[in-house]
Amino acid sequence: MPATKPTFLAIILVVFAPHSYADTFPEILSDYFEPLSAAQLDMSDPTLVAQIELGKTLYFDTRLSADWDLSCATCHDIFNGGDDGLALSVGHQGQLAERNAPTVLNAVFNRAQFWDGRAATLADQAKDMIQSPAEMASTPKQTLATLNAIPWYRDQFQAAFPDQSEPLTFDNLALAIEAFETTLITPSPFDQFLTGEPSILDPDALFGAFTFLDTGCIVCHNGINIGGGFFERFGAANALDPNVFSSSDQGRFRVTQNEKDKSVFKVASLRNVTLTGPYFHNGRVDALDEAINIMAQSQLGSTLSQADTQSIIAFLTSLEGQPLDIEVPNMPELDPILGPFSAPKDWVMPSPVSLPEHKEDDAETISKDDIQSEPKLTAPFEPVIQ
Repeated sequence: MPATKPTFLAIILVVFAPHSYADTFPEILSDYFEPLSAAQLDMSDPTLVAQIELGKTLYFDTRLSADWDLSCATCHDIFNGGDDGLALSVGHQGQLAERNAPTVLNAVFNRAQFWDGRAATLADQAKDMIQSPAEMASTPKQTLATLNAIPWYRDQFQAAFPDQSEPLTFDNLALAIEAFETTLITPSPFDQFLTGEPSILDPDALFGAFTFLDTGCIVCHNGINIGGGFFERFGAANALDPNVFSSSDQGRFRVTQNEKDKSVFKVASLRNVTLTGPYFHNGRVDALDEAINIMAQSQLGSTLSQADTQSIIAFLTSLEGQPLDIEVPNMPELDPILGPFSAPKDWVMPSPVSLPEHKEDDAETISKDDIQSEPKLTAPFEPVIQ
């Protein structure tokens, strides 16, 4: 972190300075932020392309869950902020998750995954969610049995992991989902500002960036993801309202069993934050302005004016990323023989297209003489192959 930050007077001078001086503001912000650009992946690598395509299909496939009714996309809608808009996600057989679903957008830049950081990678997170009893509630054995009953997955795992003799594994499933999730990157107008387009931000957003710095939000919300880089105790400056935040959730302490980690949570990324309410680990705060004021009081010991709060919101709005250009894939079909053996208990194989009912009046009259006691085979039976 830089030793100093711009003073309020410097902020005023830059905001209202001639355009040539305002052009230097991205340089000031570059001490705190790193611009985000669209994923630069080597799409000429057929193995990587196969892994991403496999991961995308797995991400949307509800058959990864125990009852075949929940997918990664159920709680992490990549077209609407990367979460589900609920305080607590609804999981297996109606169970509520313990914490609010974080956005999956740009999550590849987080230091760790989940509010308590218990997953080091996106692949670890995927395995955790599939096996969580309150969420997808499946097991590696059940999941692999399902995927093995789908011919397309057998072929795609081989294409995605060509050097492995047995590529359809639970670890590779998670790696494929991770490969897809690394593409969920949403550059914003603020990133364009940082990379040399000073006119992309309107005056309100520009002044909001100064307010964000001057208030001290920058202390935790910095770097490429504007957060997500470390852990911090919630209520560091002032005690939290116990009617909103229960002390029963001890945050990272559950992972480390270190007393210092009680009430410690991962600092949330602020990218797309205007789209990801309700807020905080328990999803108890619906409005962004209220969330900003809670953070100012609990983390910085500050009380913001309404004007400062709205100014910060103007800046946060500039962090809304470009919509993802991703097409939801069609789900590959089950093998009609193997599928039912891997399906949930009450699952019913979809019926084939029904034919018109055969009416008695239309039946061809068959005489007794037409019926043979034993069928005559004039050639060996051969199955029809289509």
